[in-house]
Amino acid sequence: MNQKILIVDSYYKNVINYIYADFSSVKFKNWSDYYDHLMFGTGFSYKFYLENIGYNCDLLVANNYLQYGAQLIKNKSNLNINPAILGRVAGDTSLLLKLSRLHSNLLNYIEEFKPDIIFVQDLNLFPPYITKIIKKSRITLVGEIASKLPPFKYLYNYDLIISSLPNLVQKMRSYNVNAINFQLGFDARINSRLNKHISPTENEILFVGSITSKHLNTIPLLKMVGNYFPNLVIYGNMNINQLKKNKLFKFYRGQAWGQKMFSLIKNSLITLNRHGSISGPYANNMRLFESTGMGSTLLTEYRVNLPHYFQIDKEIVTYNDPLHACKKISLLLNNSELRDSIRLKGQLKTLNTHTYEILTNKLSGMFNKTF
Repeated sequence: MNQKILIVDSYYKNVINYIYADFSSVKFKNWSDYYDHLMFGTGFSYKFYLENIGYNCDLLVANNYLQYGAQLIKNKSNLNINPAILGRVAGDTSLLLKLSRLHSNLLNYIEEFKPDIIFVQDLNLFPPYITKIIKKSRITLVGEIASKLPPFKYLYNYDLIISSLPNLVQKMRSYNVNAINFQLGFDARINSRLNKHISPTENEILFVGSITSKHLNTIPLLKMVGNYFPNLVIYGNMNINQLKKNKLFKFYRGQAWGQKMFSLIKNSLITLNRHGSISGPYANNMRLFESTGMGSTLLTEYRVNLPHYFQIDKEIVTYNDPLHACKKISLLLNNSELRDSIRLKGQLKTLNTHTYEILTNKLSGMFNKTF
């Protein structure tokens, strides 16, 4: 196939800080091996399965300055930009004035790798003046988004944008952006990797995620569940003051991502899930497939498209409001046979239908059809 794909993503600040403390050039020969070990996000999965079908891939975490071989310097002056990039600016010096240290490093990386396709997983990374430069190199731009859309001028230079949210796809299409529905999934390799890393401690009810202004339904849900079930455990990127204010801090166990997060899910009887406001009436987030893929019983709020993915009350369990969630939790905790039946059927559905191996083959078909 010989086509080169550069997957570009950004990680949360706390994950980047963890990487800076954890990465060892002796243990890992390259960044791709390290990201595959870390198991954060979806880029490592796309890279592995795209390479399996013949693409030449690289994964760049744009805000990981160590990947550029750069020192961690905040000063944006004295930017080092490859002369080949300057030719693509076509004399528009105003574009150069906008370049940050991150974007100069990013453009240099692109120039060195020379991809045929750039697969962008954080559309906010690429403002219009950057996509203009990239398009002048005749590089195909593909984006993926399942969060709040950036300003629409950020989208116009993309050849294709995929999203697991039908409402976002509809909105982008209304602005003449080539957008296609494309679901999230699970990397089936994770199960076999974690079999030897499982702690004997088992959580009854796990919530792992974030609480932001986009998740206004989370606090009432966790408060209600915590009142009824003292064995609730909460992990994630949280506002500690908010947890204390709502008497949830006693359930909080810290942050978790990558291997730690997957281990926690695998060890949990029930994984409690909810969606942010951006999802509207649709089920969308990665926890749907991570929880079922790891063999935990998924309890999530009902959404209109959930039956497209799973059989309700046979492969996953749904709730309509916090009190309803508590009733479902009580049912599951008191009936291990029912709980095991649901979690095993849910896992089988995800491993047979919702894996990144399957999804990457579909994505490759979109590439071939669109470009």
